[in-house]
Amino acid sequence: MSAIPLAERLRTQIERLFWTLQSYTWDDYLQLPEFRDEVADTARLLADRLEGTSRRVLDVGCGTGNYALALANLGCEVVGIDIAGGMLARARAKAQQSPAFCVTFQAADLNHGLPFPAQSFDGAIVVAVLQCATDPRVFLREIHRVLRPGGLLLLVAIDSSKRPAAKKKLRTTPLKRILRQIKSIGNRSRTVRKYSRDEMLAFLRDAHLEVLEEAASSSPLKFLAQAG
Repeated sequence: MSAIPLAERLRTQIERLFWTLQSYTWDDYLQLPEFRDEVADTARLLADRLEGTSRRVLDVGCGTGNYALALANLGCEVVGIDIAGGMLARARAKAQQSPAFCVTFQAADLNHGLPFPAQSFDGAIVVAVLQCATDPRVFLREIHRVLRPGGLLLLVAIDSSKRPAAKKKLRTTPLKRILRQIKSIGNRSRTVRKYSRDEMLAFLRDAHLEVLEEAASSSPLKFLAQAG
């Protein structure tokens, strides 16, 4: 077996472990009313613009399912994918509390193609995930492939030219403080890619995704784009 596939498998295993560890603290941000409002407002930005009866949406890098569940609450049929088993376990547990929602979660690595046929979805949402893509152009082309013609993508990402907002202190435990420190160290040691607004617009154009709307004065940036 060649060294390249082995190295790639190791990278994937490390990513799975890293994000599974973060699943234990991920929903702490739900303590903040502004975070809960942000999730609801972001989901509504996409859901309100989807037409038709199915309104089938792919949540790429769904984490613990907050955006997927918010979209399902707005009447969308949602499939959430994530690389981390810990994230998916928490997403599924929350979905069981709302059995009427049409939402499912499954494991997938966004850097190895999306496990869906072409034109499978009416919409897609990608929140704070672009930096995890090995090649953002290839990743967004995959998004385009699984969207029906005219389908919508909501891309939410941090502008590399903006300073990160100060984080509020959350109610926590000693174990969670350790896990947050692990994340901080991991982010410094991993290759975390950040892109400017112009770079993100170029990635979208290259994937034949036309920007219809950009949230004004938004941090993070939000682009609503349509598959050509």
